[in-house]
Amino acid sequence: MSWLHNLAFFGLCLFTALGSAPLLAEEKGEVKETPLDKAQALMAKALELNGQGKEKAAEALATARESVAAFEKIYGDGHPDLAGAIESLSSILCDQGDKAGVVATLERALAVREKCQGAEHPDVAGTLDQLAGHLKEQAEYAGAEKHYQRALAIREKLHGKAHPDVASSLENLAGLARARAQHSEAKKSYEAAMAVREKVFGHDHPDVARTLMDLASLAGERALYPEARKDYEAALQILEKVHGKDHPEVAACLEALAGVLKTQAAFEEAQKHLERALAIRQKVQGAESPEVAEAMKSLAELLRTRGNETGAKKLEEQAEAINKKAGK
Repeated sequence: MSWLHNLAFFGLCLFTALGSAPLLAEEKGEVKETPLDKAQALMAKALELNGQGKEKAAEALATARESVAAFEKIYGDGHPDLAGAIESLSSILCDQGDKAGVVATLERALAVREKCQGAEHPDVAGTLDQLAGHLKEQAEYAGAEKHYQRALAIREKLHGKAHPDVASSLENLAGLARARAQHSEAKKSYEAAMAVREKVFGHDHPDVARTLMDLASLAGERALYPEARKDYEAALQILEKVHGKDHPEVAACLEALAGVLKTQAAFEEAQKHLERALAIRQKVQGAESPEVAEAMKSLAELLRTRGNETGAKKLEEQAEAINKKAGK
């Protein structure tokens, strides 16, 4: 389950677990916990335990399995809530490194969704994306492509070709092609996704800028540095227009652009961008944030490349102090 769906499901379960869902018996004044309340409370507990580290891992997994069994007892083998519980279980398995278990669990969730929601439901497309993403991580590229393509077809049928979800599917396919070193296919899919986003949102939109950054990163992987620089600069222009000059996304784009400039030995310009990115992060994210420490290390590396060892060491010491204070 994606973190967003997981968060929503966790919120629902936690809401119930805290006692907002059980009904008060009018005559006896007693709180009656329904089987659904119990199933939701179990999953809320499982997700909470899963966030408490390795020492609670076994208990988290057992509790999640108990929750899924409770949902199945209520609904049988065909209900969206059961599918959501199974996907929550898959997220716990993922956190615990059980790759095979994640795939098997998501396949079960997919079967449940297809049974109760139909083969062309948006939630089916979402589960297909999750399953494809895990297969991609395991280098099961053929299976991943099959699921990503099916998710795209569902979304195009539901929404037409000009919809943000269609763009997201195209970007998933681009990422898969990239993992397979199919750079031309990746570029084609990114460009198709950007065309959709421009049609839906207009050119000056953060999602268009993010796709431009994906294109720039892809060009950088192919050592097409002038092309990468052009795309990063176009993305930067959009982000500054949308967010203003001081925003974390602007800082991230400046850092990526600086990386390309370094490969072209444009060290002075790269330094200016890294210094600006650091200033933005200090202003927006706080002088002692982890992001500031990372920005300091990036700038230090460049200063050392330029022969400024004193400046590099100073920044590294500052970054180390920030990380030490944060317990890293």
